Amino acid sequence: MQSVPRSIDVVYVRDDYAYLNIGPILVILDVSNRQSPRPLGAVKLPVETILNLYVTDKYAYVAAAESGLRIVDISNPAQPIEVGVYNPPLIGGIDVIPYGTGPNLPAYLYRQGARGVAVDQVAGQVYAYVVAVGAGLRVVNVSNPSQPVEVGVLEISEEVLLI
Repeated sequence: MQSVPRSIDVVYVRDDYAYLNIGPILVILDVSNRQSPRPLGAVKLPVETILNLYVTDKYAYVAAAESGLRIVDISNPAQPIEVGVYNPPLIGGIDVIPYGTGPNLPAYLYRQGARGVAVDQVAGQVYAYVVAVGAGLRVVNVSNPSQPVEVGVLEISEEVLLI
């Protein structure tokens, strides 16, 4: 197997397929033979990187920070194609989390936008639950993947944390 020039940050396995990123590229692998995974297809998304993903039978839901939630049709694993985008609001700037001790603390910078995603189906409708830095939990109806619609929001406040 060849070396990979960029890091792999995320992997999701469903049935005989593995979905992973190489920077902004979503790669689909056939892992039916666990000793010899092989690439099937890939799509370069207009994002800096992929932070998280969730896969259903036909779609990959990709959390990509400032680039929002990207929806990729994977029904043909050899030719995945982006079909929809949802952009949560970018609120409050970049979060800086101090780490370490001393006068010159190193810090981790957390990007705004979509950081996590999960998908569920309720009463024939498909919903993506998008965690967005500074913008809480966004519930998005993705039943029509080319036209995602936000249907609910939970702002994370001190009151929520006290429950």
